[in-house]
Amino acid sequence: MEVLTLGEALVCFSRPTDPEEAARGRYVRSMGGAEANTAMGLARLGHDVVWASMLGDDPLGEYVLDTLAGEGVRTDHVGRSATRPTALMLKERRGAHDTAVTYYRRDSAGTELAPGHLDEAVVASARRVHLTGVAIAIGEGPRALVHETAERAAAAGVTVSFDPNFRPAIISEADASNEYRRVLASTDELLCNETEARLITGEADLDAALDALAALGPSTVIVKRGADGALVLHHGERRVVPAHPAPNPVDPVGAGDAFNAGWIHARLAGLGLDDSLALAAFVAAQVVQHPGDYEGFPDADAVAAFVAARDIQQPRDIRTPSLTPSETA
Repeated sequence: MEVLTLGEALVCFSRPTDPEEAARGRYVRSMGGAEANTAMGLARLGHDVVWASMLGDDPLGEYVLDTLAGEGVRTDHVGRSATRPTALMLKERRGAHDTAVTYYRRDSAGTELAPGHLDEAVVASARRVHLTGVAIAIGEGPRALVHETAERAAAAGVTVSFDPNFRPAIISEADASNEYRRVLASTDELLCNETEARLITGEADLDAALDALAALGPSTVIVKRGADGALVLHHGERRVVPAHPAPNPVDPVGAGDAFNAGWIHARLAGLGLDDSLALAAFVAAQVVQHPGDYEGFPDADAVAAFVAARDIQQPRDIRTPSLTPSETA
């Protein structure tokens, strides 16, 4: 097993962007979930990935399993709940940069995740463990499992990456900050956005936030900034990384998960820092140009072509300008 991840999957019903299709009341079925998205992206790139979860013993749960199997994700550690349903979300794309999502996840099967769901030996057998703050937010059991898994992975010398994926509708800022800080003590690589960087550290200045985040444990801190690229602090080295062009954006949901998949793939492939960051940005740019959370993930051939054609340029190793929240909103 190269990558182990855990969390909740949701079946997604999206209104078509075509006005005539939307007027007929038709919805397109797909699936999402931060950890599942990243798992599918990695599997599409040829990695052995295990996604652990709980699903309802219902048709939607079967759909999730079938979708993951079709993408090559292993579901050896997915349980089925007899009393709680598979989670749902409804998505409406109002424009290239405006997608409204409504979640139906209260008391879903995913909330039955709890410590002990993954054996210590299973965690130790992975090359990497990828975790997110969504599982932390959906319930006490999943939250405890995230902490248990992170601590077990760190103790076994397994590389841990963490994306807070802050969801203000299901976790308060105070609780989120406390829980994220606890996970960061066992984290090697933090992949967050600007809001999360400031939330965790209390620093309005992103340059100061990078330092404060690294002081909490991670040797690599990546602050994703969408079309503005990313800020990086890697073993004391700073990088300002541009975004990869996405000339035809369709759906921004899942872009961060795609960036994570590209980054993890690149590190597993042994690429250097600069190439890894460029590849992560490339993967994210492909996903936002397709409807759905994961459908736009490139395959291994597309990524290999990007790596082969890449004109390698050294990013500037500088401190970033001081940025206030208003300047980066």
